Amino acid sequence: MICENCNGNDYVRQGDEITNCVVCSTADEINPAHYKKGIDGDSEVFDFIVNVCRAIPGDEAAMVSPTIKYLSRYRHKHPEPLTDLRKAKWYLNRLINLLIAKEAAGE
Repeated sequence: MICENCNGNDYVRQGDEITNCVVCSTADEINPAHYKKGIDGDSEVFDFIVNVCRAIPGDEAAMVSPTIKYLSRYRHKHPEPLTDLRKAKWYLNRLINLLIAKEAAGE
């Protein structure tokens, strides 16, 4: 993982979270850099999620939102990409099961 501010790759790791770059000591705990990955590098994934989920039922949105979140950052937040991909898969499987149940119920 490369720091966008200094191009360094010396991050402090606490459990599953990478807290900040040791080289330049920059960390935005509210809006970290991985929030803006996957769209255009400037917009936050949150804004994209809101736009996508606006047009779908709430129970489906509850599964779509984290799926998008984890897919958008899987190469940026954790040193091991599979961490977020497994989380995205879990939510996607839940969404699939929800839609199968709705279809069986005639919804």
